[in-house]
Amino acid sequence: MLSLKAEDAAGVKPPGSFARFTRRHLMAQPGSQVSFRRILLSRLLLLSVPVLLLGVYITSHVTYRKARSALLETARQNLTESAVRKGGALTATITLLRANLAALSTSRWLTPTRTPIDAERLRQLQLQLPYPVDCLQLRSLDDFQPLASTCDEPLSLNVDAASWPSIAPDAPLQQSEVRVQVLLPELDAATAAVMAAAEERALDGGSRLDFVLSAPVYADSGELRYVLQAHAVIRDRAQLRPSSLAGYPVIIDEAGTILAHPFPERIGRNIAQEADARRLQSLLRNALAGHKDFLHLFSFDEDGRELLAGYTSINSPLTAEVGQRWAVLAIANLDDALADLEAIRRVLIGLLVALTLTLIAATTAAIFFISRETARPLEQLRDYALNQDNPYASKTIPHDFRIREFSQLGSALETMLQRLRTWTEELEHAWQDARIANQLKDEFLTITSHELRTPLNGILGSLSIIQDDLCDSRAEELTYIHQAQQSALQLYEIITDISDITKLRAGQLKVGIESVNLGDCLRAVIATHEAAIAAKELSLEWTQPDAEVWVYADPDQLQRVLGIVLDNAIKFTAVGGITLMAEVTASAEAASGQQAIITIRDTGIGIEPELQAKLFKPFAVVDGSHTRQYGGVGLGLAIARNLIELMHGHIQLTSAGKNCGTTVAIALPIARQVALASAAAPSSTSNS
Repeated sequence: MLSLKAEDAAGVKPPGSFARFTRRHLMAQPGSQVSFRRILLSRLLLLSVPVLLLGVYITSHVTYRKARSALLETARQNLTESAVRKGGALTATITLLRANLAALSTSRWLTPTRTPIDAERLRQLQLQLPYPVDCLQLRSLDDFQPLASTCDEPLSLNVDAASWPSIAPDAPLQQSEVRVQVLLPELDAATAAVMAAAEERALDGGSRLDFVLSAPVYADSGELRYVLQAHAVIRDRAQLRPSSLAGYPVIIDEAGTILAHPFPERIGRNIAQEADARRLQSLLRNALAGHKDFLHLFSFDEDGRELLAGYTSINSPLTAEVGQRWAVLAIANLDDALADLEAIRRVLIGLLVALTLTLIAATTAAIFFISRETARPLEQLRDYALNQDNPYASKTIPHDFRIREFSQLGSALETMLQRLRTWTEELEHAWQDARIANQLKDEFLTITSHELRTPLNGILGSLSIIQDDLCDSRAEELTYIHQAQQSALQLYEIITDISDITKLRAGQLKVGIESVNLGDCLRAVIATHEAAIAAKELSLEWTQPDAEVWVYADPDQLQRVLGIVLDNAIKFTAVGGITLMAEVTASAEAASGQQAIITIRDTGIGIEPELQAKLFKPFAVVDGSHTRQYGGVGLGLAIARNLIELMHGHIQLTSAGKNCGTTVAIALPIARQVALASAAAPSSTSNS
């Protein structure tokens, strides 16, 4: 220590003096310097927090807009469906009223010549109606004066009695003979003012539509003497509560006259008188054209609020408007339709506030961590420089800052990205396969539901006829029982196909391989299809080898496969014929060195080459229109291919194109070798 001090005094710098000099300058003026960690932390906070708040704001705005759009779309759909329901209910109600009045007009208690009819008698008859009416009135056709009435005011609407038969027909009175007229109110100025002041109460009370129905009443002699009239009011008490999407009903005829409206003073007005006439006329045209849709209205309300209107159309029930239609509207206030939006907004604000605070806290913690991890290498370098004169300090520079590490990281990232690309492609292919499979299953479900419904309808129809004792004889009953049995067999075949394809795909369907006489099998299949071929007036030509051909196969399943292919040939061939040929050829794949080729060729609708492979997939049909025309659920060829493969054979379908016919070739291994020369000499038969 003495020598070191002496050298220092002599002006010679001892070892480590550079380190002490560096340390003194690094630590100089601490008040004017800020650490790198603090700078990094402040910069990250200043950048991340505003970006985070902006992201939360954008998220809230987008979420709010999407919620509003979703609620609006739901309101539109519900109002359109509500209009359809209201139209259907109106049509059903008027039909019921017609049926009730038609039945009542033929009552023996309505003939005044037998028993004097009075208001009390009419009131009793009125109470017996299944659907209530406001009042009944019986009028004479001689002077059109009421003979009896339960109405407060006489019904003054007249009907054209000339359209009714003058003599009572033998058949019961039809609903179409009941005349229907709409009753529009005639309001004076004072009444209109009172109704205008009660608009809000009118909305709560719903809408009403007044009708007068008229039916002929015949005397005991069979002459047309009277007319029975009923005043009926159809009310729709829709409650316009916030978030209610039923809407209040409005009915407009083809001429644009408002027939029903919650505001009574608007009934009878034409939509051309409304402030929003153009949009209402456009709505009326679309509804009369058969469209079921919605429209925004802006001036169909007194205070000009924006309204949503779902609309549809129904046939006019009025006798004078045969062939015309009415537009049925379901209208709701836009604010009421979006009433739930405020609750969503409050919940959204609460969630976003909590999310924002959580994200800020998490971001701050993450920034502290990132700042520490980022600044730590510099701090280690600083400590290394400041501790060079410390004999106990590490003399090696940290090795984790070398460029090689970044290169390795780059290599690792490149490897990772390559893997991600590979995985993405695999996922995309898997998604495409899944999408196609889902599409095929959707098509299959649609087709299967139709194919199942047809035999079920046949069964239910036949059994209903038998159950209702509508058959005239035992032979007719047996005919319907046979029809139900055939429908049940058709249903059983469809269910069997579905069950078998499921078992085949799961590997649960087994086949019993044995030596099978191919000629016997072909003849059995042809015999079962001769009636179908003859019914379509098709020709059948088939060629078989002279010698007996024995193949390895399951006899029952082989007949099933041949039946599937032959059934398809018959089904999709309208004109022409079917050619069936069996031959033996050499095959290196078969253990016996030979294989049997069964070829079934038709002159039917054919199939485009690019679509042929699709037919062997389960649930696959090339064209849904063909399925609706010809029937089937698209499982036959898929089952055939799986069964042939289980029997160590293969099946192939070829076609030159649409309307060029189809050829199906089935190859099976030979069980007993035959001389190819003799096998090649065919014998042909023809059936037509």
